[in-house]
Amino acid sequence: MREPGSRKSAGMCPRLILFVTALVLTTYIAGCSSSGSSDGKSNALGPTTSAAPRSAPPSPSALPVTGAACLIGTWTVTADRTNPGNLAFAMTGGAQRVTYRADGTGSEVITRAVLTAKLGSFTRTITSTGSGTFTYKVSGEEITYQTANVPGTVVTKDSGKRASTTKTQLINTTPDIFVCNGDTLTFNDPSQHVQFKRAQ
Repeated sequence: MREPGSRKSAGMCPRLILFVTALVLTTYIAGCSSSGSSDGKSNALGPTTSAAPRSAPPSPSALPVTGAACLIGTWTVTADRTNPGNLAFAMTGGAQRVTYRADGTGSEVITRAVLTAKLGSFTRTITSTGSGTFTYKVSGEEITYQTANVPGTVVTKDSGKRASTTKTQLINTTPDIFVCNGDTLTFNDPSQHVQFKRAQ
């Protein structure tokens, strides 16, 4: 986005250059006409040293493309599809944020994340809320979890009627196979596909 006033300031640059150029030429001509030496020889300009070109400011480092370095940061779930058995669930509401730190620790915050599955006229929703921490290691494209403590509550409803409310761990120590590319992160395994975007 262009900053306010940037168009005006850009238009002033040529005028400033012309003014400075004219000032330099006027000073140079006046100096040459009044700097003759007593022996009748005019003073020649001595060798000049041109200023080194100013280097452009470094651009922000690009995000790591793949691997463990790319994983570091906070991620927001944008899609979650899981198929435990004969019901295919998809995330339909709420929020889930996961943070991976460079020291091997992480945290997760789940706020009324809703998974919904439909089979004919039957609908099941699973709503999860909780938060906690974990530790992890990365080997190639696999994340393994050493510890996980993300307690929370899971409410299951069948066709709008509450079926159960359970207090449980919302994260397990099953390894995740991941692909990370800049601002996108994906977990893939035979029964679950989760997509994330990097939080700003």
